[in-house]
Amino acid sequence: LALSHGPNQLSAKGKIDKQILMDVEVNFPDFAKSVPDLAGKMQGKVVLRGSLKEPDINLDLALNQINWQQQANVETI
Repeated sequence: LALSHGPNQLSAKGKIDKQILMDVEVNFPDFAKSVPDLAGKMQGKVVLRGSLKEPDINLDLALNQINWQQQANVETI
């Protein structure tokens, strides 16, 4: 599955059945191009493994300069 909107992209490969084998790549260089009130960027991976009852979720995401409607700000995660 590949989704894109402007420069922002998300791709997911794998399957979800009794066992989860899913890799997700996230490349959102400019949130504002897709969500007008949201500024900043996010890049990285999400790896899902295990069972539906006990999933193993590994996040390797970098978020920078996040700003939501000038009410919430995050410089870096």
